[in-house]
Amino acid sequence: MDAPQQTASRHGRFISAARVFAGLTLVSRLLGLVRDKVCALIFGNGEIWSAYTIAFMIPNLFRRLFGEGALSSALVPVLTDYETGDAPEVREAGRRLVSAVVTLLTMLLAAITLGVEAILLTAWTAGGLSPHNVLVVTLTAVMLPYMILICLVAVGSAVLNVRGRFAEGAAAPIVLNVCIIVAAAWMAPRLADSPSRQIFTVAWAVLVAGVLQLLLIWRAMRVRGIRLSFLADWHHPGVRKVALLMAPMVAGLAVVQLNTLADRLIAWILTERVGHTAWHVLGVTIPRMLDEGAVATLERATRLYEFPLGLFAVAVATAIFPAFSRHAAENDLPGLADTLRRGIEIKLLVAIPATVGLVMIRRELTQLIFEGGRFRAADTRRVAWVMSFYVLGLAAFSVQQLLTRAFYALKRVRLPVRVAAWMVALNLPLNLVLVLSMRDEAGLALSTTICAFIQAVWLAVALRRLLGRMGGRRMLDATLRICAASAVMASAVWLVRDWAVGYWGSGLGGWDARSGRVLIPVVVGGAVFYLAARALRIQALRELLSREA
Repeated sequence: MDAPQQTASRHGRFISAARVFAGLTLVSRLLGLVRDKVCALIFGNGEIWSAYTIAFMIPNLFRRLFGEGALSSALVPVLTDYETGDAPEVREAGRRLVSAVVTLLTMLLAAITLGVEAILLTAWTAGGLSPHNVLVVTLTAVMLPYMILICLVAVGSAVLNVRGRFAEGAAAPIVLNVCIIVAAAWMAPRLADSPSRQIFTVAWAVLVAGVLQLLLIWRAMRVRGIRLSFLADWHHPGVRKVALLMAPMVAGLAVVQLNTLADRLIAWILTERVGHTAWHVLGVTIPRMLDEGAVATLERATRLYEFPLGLFAVAVATAIFPAFSRHAAENDLPGLADTLRRGIEIKLLVAIPATVGLVMIRRELTQLIFEGGRFRAADTRRVAWVMSFYVLGLAAFSVQQLLTRAFYALKRVRLPVRVAAWMVALNLPLNLVLVLSMRDEAGLALSTTICAFIQAVWLAVALRRLLGRMGGRRMLDATLRICAASAVMASAVWLVRDWAVGYWGSGLGGWDARSGRVLIPVVVGGAVFYLAARALRIQALRELLSREA
C-alpha cells in the first residue's frame, strides 16, 4: 500500500473510531446531564456543591496530569513504536513497558495519596477551620484515592487505543455517572437527613465507580491478550523514553490545571461565603466582588459548554492521536499534516454551529437541565450568563486539543509547555481585570476563552513551521462554508425559539414546556444545518457520514 493509500486508510480508521467514541460519549454526556440535574435539585448552587467541586478538583488534577493527560500522551507514541514492530521480542518489550508503567504509577500515586491524606488529617485535627473548610477537607480525604483508580483506567484506555480499541475507555465515564445518580437520587435521602451529610454519599460513590471502571478496563485488556505483571523496572528503555517525554508534558499540563484551579480559588476567595465582606492582604483591602456559589456556577457552566466539546471534539482528538503517532514514527510529515487538517475541519463542523446554538438557547437549556428544587431562577440566569462566555471559545478549545497532540506525536513537547506557561501568565492578571470590570464570575470565563484563542493561533503557527503546508486555503474555505451553514441555522433557531417561548411562555412551566423550548430549536437547527451543509458541499460532513470511514 503506497503512502496516499495508507493516509486515507488511517484517516478512515480514525473517523470510524471517533464515531464509536462519540456514540458512547453521547450516552455518558446524557447521563452526565441527568446526574447534574439530580445534584442540582438536591444540593442547589451554593456552598455545599462548591465544596464538593473544590474537593473533586484534587483527584481530577492528578487524573489529567498522570492519567489521560501527560502519561497517556507520552505512552501512546512510545508504545506505538513497539506495536509497529514485527518481531515477537519487540512486542514482548512493549508488554513489559506497560507492566512497568502501571506498576511504577501505582507506587507513585499511592505514596502521594498517603502523604496528602496525612496533611488533610493534620489540618482537620488542628482545628480552627470554618465549617465550609471542614467540609472541603473531609470530602477531599474521601475522594482522594479515586485518583489512583482513574489514572490506571486512563493508562489502560491508552493501551487499548493503541490496539485500535476505543469503546471501553469511552464507556468508563458512564459507570461514574450511573454511580453518582444512584447515590444522589436513591441512597443519599435514605442514609442522611441533610444536604451537608448527603454529599458524602456522592463522594463514596465516586470511589465505588473508580473500582468498577478499573475492572471494566482490566477485563478488556485481558480479553485482548494484554497480560500485565508486577514490574518495578525503572531501567526499561521505554520507561525512560516515556519519562523524558512526560516531564515537560507534566509541566505544561500542570500550569494549565493550576490555572483552572486558580480560577476556582479566585472565585472562592472573592465570594461572601468565606465569611468576610472584604479580604485584607498585605495591607490592601480586596472587596467582596462575587456572591455565594461562584465556584458552583463556574462548574455548572463548564458542564454545559463541555457537552459538545466532550461529545465529539475529545472523541476526534482521542481517536486521531494513534494515527498522528504512526505518521510521526514513519516520518510521514505530509500525511500527518493532511490528517491534522481533516481533523480540524471535522472539529469546526461541530464547534461552530454548537457555539451559535448554545448562545441562542443558553437560558432555556440551563433552565431545563438545572432549575428546580434548591436550584432557583436566579441561579439559572447566572449560570447561563457565564456559559455564554465559555461557549465563545469552543472552536479554540477543540482545535487546541488536536494541535497539542500533533506536537506530542512528533515528540516536540517543549513548545506547548512554553505556550501554556505564557497563557497562565496572561490569564491570572486578565482574570482580575475582567472580574473587576464585569463584577461577576463571567470575567473568569471570558479570560479563559481569550487565552484559548491566543494559544490555538500560537500553536498553529508553530506547527506550520514544522510540517510545512497544512492546507490552509482548504481549511479557510471549509470554515467559511461552515459559518455560512451556521448562519442559516441561526435564522431558523431564532424563529422557532421565539415561537416556542411564545407558545409555552418563558417561565419554568412543566417538563413538556421546558423540553419543548429546548428540543424544538435543537432539532430544527440541526436539520437546517445538515441541509445547508449538504447544499454547500462541506467535505467534512461527507467524510463524517461516509460508511467507508
